[in-house]
Amino acid sequence: MDLSIHCSSPYPGFTKPASGYTLLKCPDIENDIKQCQSLGKKIIISVVNLGSTTSMKNEQDGENVANMIWNSFLGGSGNRPFGSAILDGVDLWNRDNQKIGYLSLVNKLRALMNADSSRKYLLTASARCSYPEPTFGPQVAGLPFTEVPKSFDYISFHAMSTPECTFQNKDLFYQTFEKWSDWAHPLGIPIYVGLPASISNGAPGDYITVGNLGSALSRLSNLTSFSGITLWEFSADYQNLPCSNTKELSYGQIIYQMMSEKKYTITCTEVETTNTRSKPRSTTNSGNGIPSSALETSRFSYSISELAFSFFIVAFLK
Repeated sequence: MDLSIHCSSPYPGFTKPASGYTLLKCPDIENDIKQCQSLGKKIIISVVNLGSTTSMKNEQDGENVANMIWNSFLGGSGNRPFGSAILDGVDLWNRDNQKIGYLSLVNKLRALMNADSSRKYLLTASARCSYPEPTFGPQVAGLPFTEVPKSFDYISFHAMSTPECTFQNKDLFYQTFEKWSDWAHPLGIPIYVGLPASISNGAPGDYITVGNLGSALSRLSNLTSFSGITLWEFSADYQNLPCSNTKELSYGQIIYQMMSEKKYTITCTEVETTNTRSKPRSTTNSGNGIPSSALETSRFSYSISELAFSFFIVAFLK
């Protein structure tokens, strides 16, 4: 586990190696989770495939990972980094084309969640926006969106670093999300559109300027399955104050204002160099975009952000 400055004490019986990770004991984060939950917030943990060294090798690995997540962070028992705090769900997040183990991982997690009547657990996915998605499907046998799509409570599709849905090509951007909405609607699955929170957080052309936000949100809101926007990620949004005449509003707050009021216009004098403010404690690693709070166990990594609801910190419901 790596929780940066927020937790560094090895779990009893574990020692911290000179390099790499060990299991941690994090009572302060345990208390923070409980405090957030007492305010009605859902706290979920993202399961991240960081590449070949963290990939599942077979379907049994998928079940093993599901059991590990359940016992460490959800309703099971064992060595628990956050003590008696029980998280509200799991988000699956993959950035390579590895497919092995995901169907058994989803099936086992959903079975464990359904067997616990004490609470409603969330199982979600943060997927790439290309249709079909390489790891999850649909239209490819043996993948979760093909075989068990209703196992997911909602799905967030990243409109970042993918040619099919960069906003630079608006026609293709909307066509891609229309496909996902048409697929999700008869299944009753809410979908979110994941956007970069600043111009530096995606590939060139991914960032939607404030001048284009109104028309984009208005058109997306007409999709039958569209449920909101997610942003990558909180620290970037906190730093991004795009309008010189409303310096107190971050990019995410502008989106929230538009969507909550259903008024897709705003008077904004956009600045060439984004206004910034004092940076909060960062939860990201600027080298690869993976949050620095990566928790690694066996061949999989688990990530939880200090300020996050999953990786996508700012989520706005339709």
